[in-house]
Amino acid sequence: MPNPSGTVKPSTTTTTTTTTTANTPRQEIEWIEADHCVEPSLMVAADDEPLLPLDWFVDPDPWETVTFRWSIPIATAINVTDKKEEEGQQLEQQSTIVQISVTGYKPELGQQLSSTGLTLWPASRLLCDYMVSNFQQVRAAESILELGAGLGLCGMLAAKLIATTGDAAAVSSPRRRIVLTDGDSNVLARLRSNVQANFATGGSSGDNGDPTNHALAKAQTPEVEQLLWGQSSEWVAKRGKFSLVLGADLCYYSKSSSLEALLWSTVDELLEDGGEFWLSYTNRNVSIDNVLSSGAQKGLVCSRRPPLTTTEGVYIFEKSDIGRIND
Repeated sequence: MPNPSGTVKPSTTTTTTTTTTANTPRQEIEWIEADHCVEPSLMVAADDEPLLPLDWFVDPDPWETVTFRWSIPIATAINVTDKKEEEGQQLEQQSTIVQISVTGYKPELGQQLSSTGLTLWPASRLLCDYMVSNFQQVRAAESILELGAGLGLCGMLAAKLIATTGDAAAVSSPRRRIVLTDGDSNVLARLRSNVQANFATGGSSGDNGDPTNHALAKAQTPEVEQLLWGQSSEWVAKRGKFSLVLGADLCYYSKSSSLEALLWSTVDELLEDGGEFWLSYTNRNVSIDNVLSSGAQKGLVCSRRPPLTTTEGVYIFEKSDIGRIND
């Protein structure tokens, strides 16, 4: 979840854990959200009670695994044998089941976690619903990055949606990139476990019994990396920019305008020209007007928002020089 760099303490030590990607492995710093994200006095729940360490709870089993399933259309080439039809092939619209399981802390413990990304928040489900409804746009994105990925539901769904195209060459293209990022060390460990469980051979691949589709899904295993907001320049220099950036529930500290500024600066650096940032928003502590205003100041203008009957849902941002305030 939120992971600004501006409050990282100089004394923070570097861990020996490295990322396991095709790129040069990079060391990660030990970084916990509650220690660095905002002042301790601002880490409060909705009822203004201080956020407590999970150790204070007596729940003997705070973890839970939740499984999601979606039916996704897939175009399959079939041979035409009916004499009334011209010989050859035509595309038949079929569907496949995409399944993802995520393990994290129970939602009722979310407000008390020192690493809020260890549970599943409603905005993630809203973003997933939007992605499924607009699966062709997800498939068309050559490179996808999720910010504050948490348990990884949205980013893993993006990988599965791409895998259901039925085009093995497009799926395994070396230009295709799917990267899930977070700043919190605890969250990254859980995120990697969830990705491994959903994409490893024999895991919960969501292939619906189709070995071909399973192979495609495995080829699209997302990479997982640490990314601290406000420290993305060097990261982008090594990894490049992305055509689609995803984010769910990234704005929820009402008294931390610096956090939003770091978020939008990071999105601006990550997003390639012509790319889009899909932000899933729910009403928590930050008004949508503040979110839109902060984005516009960094040259990210909202081009699509939910129906006027609600402020909750997915907002799409594109780069623009209108309203941009240079640092």
